[in-house]
Amino acid sequence: SIDITLSEGVYSTNLGTGALDISDFILDFTKNGGSASNVVISGLTNTSGNPLIGGESTIRLLLTITGIVSGTETIKINPVLNSIFDQAGNISLISDTTGPILLFDILGPSLSNVSSITTNGAYKIGSVISINITFSEIVLVTGTPLLMLETGVIDRLATYSSGSGSNNLTFLYTVQAGDTSADLEYAATTSLSLNGGTIKDSFTNNATLLLPVIAGVGSLGFNKSIIIDTTLPKIVSGSLGPNNAYIDIAFSEPIFSNAGSGALVVG
Repeated sequence: SIDITLSEGVYSTNLGTGALDISDFILDFTKNGGSASNVVISGLTNTSGNPLIGGESTIRLLLTITGIVSGTETIKINPVLNSIFDQAGNISLISDTTGPILLFDILGPSLSNVSSITTNGAYKIGSVISINITFSEIVLVTGTPLLMLETGVIDRLATYSSGSGSNNLTFLYTVQAGDTSADLEYAATTSLSLNGGTIKDSFTNNATLLLPVIAGVGSLGFNKSIIIDTTLPKIVSGSLGPNNAYIDIAFSEPIFSNAGSGALVVG
């Protein structure tokens, strides 16, 4: 509903009698890219919710909204020509207007993407992985929300770090002994939890916490290729060549002279 305040008491006739009804107002709705598709006036009351009797200077317009308001939509109220009068019979001009009024957002923020600013590659114990969750609008965070990651036998938690007041929240995960993942991903589409905190928009609508489908478009695994490897390479066998000329040593995994690159050398 919306309360319209006029400069004086008004009536439906030029005799200073009669209560207004919905046909005495024009409502102009502008979508502005929002989710609601239409707004109409469905009733009139006084500010106590009782029927009008005439002579009210503040009138409550009851609204019926099609769709869910996302906070960009506006309405503007004007009188219908020759429909609203004061007690002396003066007519309210159709140029009188409330001006554009922004409808309250009742659509909570939703998740649109999960990614990371951490470079693709393999990470070991002690590495800190940054995970970024993008929402459909600016969100405000209280407390310390958590994101559960699929990291092998024991799933680990990424802890909220920053981003309140923007549409992008950062969570940090520190790799621990025993963690493993061929392509780091959250554990389930329900893995984002509030942990006693809140994630809301500026109208206090709660965010929807459902994450993109695992490995699907918008998921962490889809956007990034982050490997978690905390297993130390081991020699698994040695095979001596003819005439003791060489020995072939087999490791448990591919090995390098540096972190993920470089060939081994003697000495």
